Amino acid sequence: MVALPASLPRERVALGTFLFAAAMIWAGALIALRRPDQIMNPEVWNEDGIFVIPQIIQGGFFSIFEPVNGYLIIPSRMITWLSLQGPLEYYPTISTALGVFAQAACVAAVAVAPTMLRWPALCAALMVFLPMDPEVYVLPQYTFWWTTTLLFLALIWTPAAAPIWRNVFIVIGGFSSPMAIVLLPLFGLRLAYTRAREDAIALAVVAAVSIVQLYFILLGDPAQTESFALADVLPTISVFFAGWTAFAAHPHALWLGLGVCVVLASGLAVLPREDQFYYLLTGLMVWAAIASAVLRAPIEIMSPVGNGPRYFFLPLVLMAWMLVWLLASRKAIAMTASAAVLLTAVPVTWTHYQRGQEGLQPWVEAVQACRQGGHEMPVHHNGQSVHQHLVPYDQSWCGR
Repeated sequence: MVALPASLPRERVALGTFLFAAAMIWAGALIALRRPDQIMNPEVWNEDGIFVIPQIIQGGFFSIFEPVNGYLIIPSRMITWLSLQGPLEYYPTISTALGVFAQAACVAAVAVAPTMLRWPALCAALMVFLPMDPEVYVLPQYTFWWTTTLLFLALIWTPAAAPIWRNVFIVIGGFSSPMAIVLLPLFGLRLAYTRAREDAIALAVVAAVSIVQLYFILLGDPAQTESFALADVLPTISVFFAGWTAFAAHPHALWLGLGVCVVLASGLAVLPREDQFYYLLTGLMVWAAIASAVLRAPIEIMSPVGNGPRYFFLPLVLMAWMLVWLLASRKAIAMTASAAVLLTAVPVTWTHYQRGQEGLQPWVEAVQACRQGGHEMPVHHNGQSVHQHLVPYDQSWCGR
């Protein structure tokens, strides 16, 4: 692993910085390739253009602390605030560039952060090749999905390594989504296992962030949640553990999903003892991410290449890390099973690597019209112009 502990010789720090920058450049290029139309012709999308831009124009910096769907997504809102410091005409271009930058930084963090992951460079690489529709790639407003992964890294952090950076990751990841609330018991479990002072501090930081998120969830206007019944367990396994493979539409996809679960669970038997606890934590995070997803949307309409692909991003990231862990185990059966599972995802990544979009009224032209007396600004919904939002902007909002 490429680790960056608190006290390193200057040469090691320089090497770590170089590797981080190189990983960012590589990841940024591949992330951009997943949505080339947004790169070549940046547009404004969904909540960003409907709510966030008007709120920040009117409220200024402190508007980054306003919740979206009932919870804080501060990293995404910070990108919007930074992008609005320039002329409004250039907002789509600046915000898209910052979105790619932030998402690439998260990938690079996986590669260089001191965690218990094995082959972290491969773990990071797989994040840009996930077998899903690239809904969460490139777009600045979806950057909070990426920054949430920093919270995952903090939970499987190498003991006693770079505690300040670990807590920074917790704060960034915790204010990206409500996932800190879901993972709070797992941080407590880690403390019970290690009894380490740094884990007690980390638990306290996670608890503080969770309290803030919970405050906004309880007092705000949270998104509608779905009920989950016992009968939904098997469809959930089928969708989340086989839905991203080449056999998703097969009548026996459930059995494949159960097989993937068995492969992942086998790590508890084949991995070295020093890895088993952290591998278990990663597996529990997979289920926590899935639970969070199925409470937001009906399982029967969810698909990584259809409706709601964003809900598959976090589970897929974690499952990819677990499969790499098995590849690094040097146990022939585990390595073969892991490689087979990864290979079933290749056709899905290949056929859904890129996502296109139709052009809307040029944003520069819309801003200029807005300055003449207000205008209905074009905001993408799903990439098709027929489904675009036309959001009324006041003339005073466009005068910057």
